[in-house]
Amino acid sequence: MEQIHTDAAPASIGPFSQALRDNDRIFVSEQGPVDPDSGDVVSDDIGEQTAQTLDNIAAVLKAAGSSWNCSSPTTRTSGARSRCPARRLRALPPHGQQH
Repeated sequence: MEQIHTDAAPASIGPFSQALRDNDRIFVSEQGPVDPDSGDVVSDDIGEQTAQTLDNIAAVLKAAGSSWNCSSPTTRTSGARSRCPARRLRALPPHGQQH
């Protein structure tokens, strides 16, 4: 597996990679609403936080030579958050557009 890294998204914490490539599959680690330049959460506003999180994921995908257009639906099943409802990434509208 190949580790993926970009300075255009926040650095991973601890032993994690921003993403891993396994042949033609890319696994992106969890991202958050952190500005990659300042290291701070962008705002208290959930809309701005969501937009930053999606921008961070897009930056990691770009570093891996991919994009949202190539993403597949996925289910989030990590740690304590496994009780959260499944999220299908394809269902998210493009940044800046309403549903």
